[in-house]
Amino acid sequence: MSLSFKKPDIVTVISSVSSGILVYLVLGHLLVAPRITIPISIIMAILIFGLTRYYSIPTEENPPLTQMAKPKAIDGSSNVKSIEDNDNNSHYPFIILFVGLYVILLVICALTSKPSLHIFISWSQIEPIGIIQLGAAIMLSFFIPGYAITHIIIKGCKINPILKILLAYLFSMIITGGIGYVLTLILDIPASDSKHLVLSVHLTVLVIFIISYYVNRVTVKNTQQNSYQISYRFVSYLNNRLWMSVKSNSSQLVVFGSLFMLLIVSTYYLFGGITIGDQWFHQGRALLFMSGSIREAALSNTDSLYPPFQSAVLATLTTLSGLPLVNTYGSIAFLNIIYVFAFYYFISKWIPKNMQRAKILASTFVAISSGFGWIYLLGLTVTTNPVVSQGSVLDTITSTEPFDVFQPTNFLLASHPDFSTGLIYIVLPAGFVLLGLFRDNFNKFILFSIVTSISVLGILSHDEFYLFIIVASILPLLFKIKQGNYIYFGLLLSFSIVYVIDIINPEKYYTSTYVLFESPLLVINIIFTGIMWALYFTQKRLHRILSPILTIPNKFRSNLPKYKSRDNARLHFLIGVLVVS
Repeated sequence: MSLSFKKPDIVTVISSVSSGILVYLVLGHLLVAPRITIPISIIMAILIFGLTRYYSIPTEENPPLTQMAKPKAIDGSSNVKSIEDNDNNSHYPFIILFVGLYVILLVICALTSKPSLHIFISWSQIEPIGIIQLGAAIMLSFFIPGYAITHIIIKGCKINPILKILLAYLFSMIITGGIGYVLTLILDIPASDSKHLVLSVHLTVLVIFIISYYVNRVTVKNTQQNSYQISYRFVSYLNNRLWMSVKSNSSQLVVFGSLFMLLIVSTYYLFGGITIGDQWFHQGRALLFMSGSIREAALSNTDSLYPPFQSAVLATLTTLSGLPLVNTYGSIAFLNIIYVFAFYYFISKWIPKNMQRAKILASTFVAISSGFGWIYLLGLTVTTNPVVSQGSVLDTITSTEPFDVFQPTNFLLASHPDFSTGLIYIVLPAGFVLLGLFRDNFNKFILFSIVTSISVLGILSHDEFYLFIIVASILPLLFKIKQGNYIYFGLLLSFSIVYVIDIINPEKYYTSTYVLFESPLLVINIIFTGIMWALYFTQKRLHRILSPILTIPNKFRSNLPKYKSRDNARLHFLIGVLVVS
């Protein structure tokens, strides 16, 4: 994948612009409106430029996006250590900034009025203060509390920035959805009347975070520096580090920025900030949460189509925002980019080291996934189905149904155009992070805690998360993961938690789906995971017993061939299982 040009910048720009023009001609030939054709063509040109530039730069000059560039010491003083070597100096200003931001967001949401009884109002009628309230509600619902929980759990362990953001995102949804789920569905308290209870939970998280930080902090070694000096060094260090990271990862940032802009055009710009498709079902369920009628609907056995966790998240988010439900739901379309970052993290952990550069291209294909369908469609418009009107184009698409045109997977998966559903922005990030954790360096307690939490979130959100559970149950046995016992224990504990929740619920959301032998899907997964754990335990015991017996003397071992493809074969098996799933 390494490209070499005598004048790489000129060639890259020319090829990227040519590709953008080609995209414009194709979309123009299909009579797509210029308001869509022009931005899509520009974004695709920028995306191709980023990919070409990334693969034309030598590997040593192109570090992974998950690694931050490390600047040298900020000041020239020889008697002061680098800020990176002093945990207190590097974390203290950040903790103050984080706590201040958390407090400001809580105050903003506390000052908002109760959620509007209107379902939707024009975006032009929303004042700037309403946008600020909406942004504060999104931060509280999807990022801030989870970031605090992540710092509490990892207790100073160094993890890459992408994983930290993903864990903050997933933990925040557990908190947000859990609040709405317990208050409304179990305690029968309308979500629209529970804003102060929600803020109380967030305040509790903040207090626990502050206490945990001061309990686990390291003693400051250099007491001669005051708070101003520490803050100044922190800001200078942060600016240098951000600049070096942007400079060294510019191509990756261009690629992911282009994918994000494609998401913006495919959602906000195309649909005008409204909701469509299956989103209306989830909005109707969220209205039941907000009005306090969800428990009554559950008791009447009329609400068992989908698990209600996503609607609980929406109800809590709308309660904090103070805006109508449709406006609030339509505003979070940008969260669909999260599963692309989750896939990037997953593949960066499982792909062989000599193929690490392929993860950028793989993430791009996951986000876009189009190609031959468009070629087939263009061939039809030139031969048997000429383009005479927009209706003829639509008839050709609906009659042939090329998969990557009629059902594109760019941020919408395979069910165009109902983006922002629980499968896309909850289950896929949770599943990819779950599988990627198995190749990360965590101690047993942290791994067990994260596996349990993420599994509970995924199972509560969508039944298709069980596909990730199946793969996760096979991996420790297939790759002989040392901490497999804690992984299996975490999975089984998550099943137990969901089963208890299902018993408490008035409607059996998680045991109403029957598969083999008329058994609930939850029970089947419990049995399968238990069998895999038994096989894993047996494998480890047999290895301990037979390894001394089957040990080959050193003088004969050197003459035997060395097989290096075993891990690759296992990896191919894993990819095959994911593709089939």
